Amino acid sequence: MSEKHSTLKLIQNGLSKHPESVLKAINLSVWINDSLILNDINLYVKRNRINCIIGPSGAGKSTLIRSFNRINDETDGLRAKGSIRFNGSDIYDKDVDTSWLRSRIGMVFQKPAVFPVSIKANVLMGIRHHRKLTRLEELQVSEKNLKAVSLWAEVSHRLDDKASSLSAGQQQRLCIARTLAVEPRVILLDEPTSALDPVSSKSIEDLLIRMKQNYTILFVTHNIPQARRIADELIFMCDGKIIEAGPKKQLFNHPRKEATKKYLGEDICDC
Repeated sequence: MSEKHSTLKLIQNGLSKHPESVLKAINLSVWINDSLILNDINLYVKRNRINCIIGPSGAGKSTLIRSFNRINDETDGLRAKGSIRFNGSDIYDKDVDTSWLRSRIGMVFQKPAVFPVSIKANVLMGIRHHRKLTRLEELQVSEKNLKAVSLWAEVSHRLDDKASSLSAGQQQRLCIARTLAVEPRVILLDEPTSALDPVSSKSIEDLLIRMKQNYTILFVTHNIPQARRIADELIFMCDGKIIEAGPKKQLFNHPRKEATKKYLGEDICDC
């Protein structure tokens, strides 16, 4: 059995074990050189929901989200203990191909990361690494995923233009379309609206609310009002630890921890 098919079997077999969660961190600690960045993290990421990580700068939010598709592997001096499970199977298992894993768990970064090629070529950049497409298939993939992010009407007449000619908000939606083209199960987003104007940010928020019907979303933000608008599940982090996690209404209305109440109410971290 091929490595890819072996991994797929492992993950499919794990579906019934955790029907509500897609990703799970178990006793996860991460160091960079001698600095402890994540301290014994235990977290369930719920299926077909917007799971929103909030917390002050330096809380470990980006390190945590980047651990879920092993982008942190490329960080010098990084050391991890514990495990991360994708539908029940450990993503650090020796049979897991990281390229394949990142096609299942896609990533969108803080600043739009478009390539210096055409709009169409940007959409196809990831999927071309996984399979060969005919010209007709390329157009179909481009149209399908640009429509999914509500960008097709704006760019259908200029697919061969450079992606850099788009506005920042359009570029971020293009990055999401590129992620969708490889047909992921989970989408990780690390403060994807922090560099955008309010109108573009609202467009991304509306897009994510629609997308959760088909994808599991893990979203990092420092913006408490944004978390209130879009989150289904809320994870409050401070100083490398998860202080409290649960449904958004619970954390905003009836938090169990005083630190959660103070952060969500006053934007002050007192952990």
